[in-house]
Amino acid sequence: MHPTLAGRVADRVARDYILSGQLSEGERLPSIRRLVEEYGASLATVAQALGLLEERGIVTKRAGSGCYVGPGGRDGAQPKLPRLLGLVGPPFEQSEVSTRLLAGVQRAAHRHGCQLLVASHSSGYKRERDHIAQMLAGGCEAIILSPCQRTPEDVEHDYLIHDFPEACIIIVDMGLPEQGRIQVLFDNFAAGYEMACYLIRQGHRHIAFVRAHHGGKRYLWRSVEDRQLGYLLALREHGIVPRPQDSWLLELNSTWADAEGTPCADIHEKLRWWREQPERPTAVMGHSDDFTVPAIKAARELGIDVPDELIITGFDNLAIGTFITPPFPTTRADFELAGEKAVQLALQHAHGNVPDQTTYVLPVPLVLRDEFHKPAFQPRQAAERVR
Repeated sequence: MHPTLAGRVADRVARDYILSGQLSEGERLPSIRRLVEEYGASLATVAQALGLLEERGIVTKRAGSGCYVGPGGRDGAQPKLPRLLGLVGPPFEQSEVSTRLLAGVQRAAHRHGCQLLVASHSSGYKRERDHIAQMLAGGCEAIILSPCQRTPEDVEHDYLIHDFPEACIIIVDMGLPEQGRIQVLFDNFAAGYEMACYLIRQGHRHIAFVRAHHGGKRYLWRSVEDRQLGYLLALREHGIVPRPQDSWLLELNSTWADAEGTPCADIHEKLRWWREQPERPTAVMGHSDDFTVPAIKAARELGIDVPDELIITGFDNLAIGTFITPPFPTTRADFELAGEKAVQLALQHAHGNVPDQTTYVLPVPLVLRDEFHKPAFQPRQAAERVR
């Protein structure tokens, strides 16, 4: 694997100033502008190179002062075999979200000169654990995991709680509080809150929220649960009392639509039920775009005017949503960035710079592409944060 330009500059700085013995532990490196002149690289490239050296534990940065040789500087600068990282998740070719995550992890692994092993847990929870065990035994120093969904019974005996206590396993998006570990999550609570506020500002006072049961089982789908909590808070703040029937539970044993895009029968059934209600919702918050698109298709097939009779919103800004008419509001969760952050945290953890149970939260801004309902307010812009 060929290192990036920033990686090559980082290697040259380490060789010229640390391995050569020119600087010792605690001594200051030349200024970034001097390094720019010395290596003929851009300011951004040199800054990125110094960031790579910091992640490897070779240098430490002091705000307003510069970069200094770290306590393990010379050892960390010694040439080593490429680091080996693992990525375990659902079949990456079958999900746009998973494909985005894979792209981010691959890009960051390449940038840091790491090799990457990839495996999917299409067979479920037990296979997921087997892949992780095999990768750790094969020398992976960290595993990035997009986990399969858990039932409450699964969590009680979850290997993420009880097994591999010394392993660096970084959970992306679907982590649960009980699992601990380092987690990269999206601020889905804020996303649910902002989406509900958007609908309320448009005049909607009766808003339903979609959940799903698969095969009669209850799964802990953290992103959806966080969105629902945000939705409920928005309703309370505006004096709206949600009704029990406004939590739409769909029993789905497969996907929301078939290969030709025909909506599943459960969506038709729920919309027929909606049409029969004397006091029915005027807005429905779908839990993802891959539900919202077939739901809009099903509504049109049943003669429901979308969005005048019923507006259906989504989450995750999937490509499938860009081709549906009418357009609908959604959110943008940057899964590529989540993959990059997971790799960064893995490398920082290797040098003791990240606690074992750090949670890194990424913002989820609204995408108001709805042509029929112009926003009456500007949603707040969330920021990345660590908690």
